[in-house]
Amino acid sequence: MSQTSTERLREYLAQLPPQSQALLMREFERAVERGEDLTVANFVLAQLRKVVRGAEEDVHPRTDDPVRLLFRPLEPFLVDGNAAARPGQIRRASLLPVWQWLLRDGAPDQARAFEAAL
Repeated sequence: MSQTSTERLREYLAQLPPQSQALLMREFERAVERGEDLTVANFVLAQLRKVVRGAEEDVHPRTDDPVRLLFRPLEPFLVDGNAAARPGQIRRASLLPVWQWLLRDGAPDQARAFEAAL
């Protein structure tokens, strides 16, 4: 999308009532969980999150988190909640224990070097 299209989308999303923003966010997150139209869903979600969170959170993006960066390639396979994971899916809640294991036993030197590089 061109910059003007992105800005128009963000302006439209900002005009929605908070309840509508929350509903839209939930529906796009569900679409991502189902693997439906990931490009569009992730794009709209990113714009909606910018609107909902406001400009002050743009100063410190959450992507600086080493766990998020390390496991970013797994994003299409991650599922939230307590529903039964299907074959090929990974519970998002399991990533932090894996990271903690890497820091403690798996590859502590490499994990600390990865953190330091950020």
